[in-house]
Amino acid sequence: MKLRLVVLLVITCFSAPTWTASVDELISGTWAIAELRTAGVYSGGVQERANQLIGKTIKVEDDGIYLPDGVVCQRTGVIEQDLEDPDFLDYSFGSFGGSFSELGITDSQAVIVETDCWGKSDLLLGEIWIANDSNLIFITIEGQWLLLER
Repeated sequence: MKLRLVVLLVITCFSAPTWTASVDELISGTWAIAELRTAGVYSGGVQERANQLIGKTIKVEDDGIYLPDGVVCQRTGVIEQDLEDPDFLDYSFGSFGGSFSELGITDSQAVIVETDCWGKSDLLLGEIWIANDSNLIFITIEGQWLLLER
C-alpha cells in the first residue's frame, strides 16, 4: 500500500503542469495593442503614449518579450493573484477608487507575469496580466492597462 501511494504521488508531481509552462503557452505569440483601459479616477497621464502604441505589436517568445521600440525584456516571475484581497486592491487603485470590473475582469483571480520591461524601455510597460479564464490579456503601462489581442 505504501509503495502504491509513493508511486502515485511521484506520478502526480511530475505529470502536473506548472503555472510557468501553461502561462508560457498562453502568452507566447504576437499580440496587437488594441486599447487603453483605465479604472477609477484617471487623469489621462498615459493617454498620449498609449495612443501611439495602439496597433503596434508585442511578440512573446521563449527568449524574451519584444516591445514595439525594439527593446527585448524578460519574464521574471509568475504570481497567481487574488483580486479580492483588500491589500491588493489598495495597492492597485489606492485612493483613486476603481475596480477590476471596470477593466472587464470578472474573475476573482488573475495570473500576473512579472517582467523587467519597465527598467529597460522608455515605453514604461510592465506586467502581463491574464484574466477571465485566459480570455483577457493586458500589459500594464504606468498603472493602467493596455488590452492585447491576437
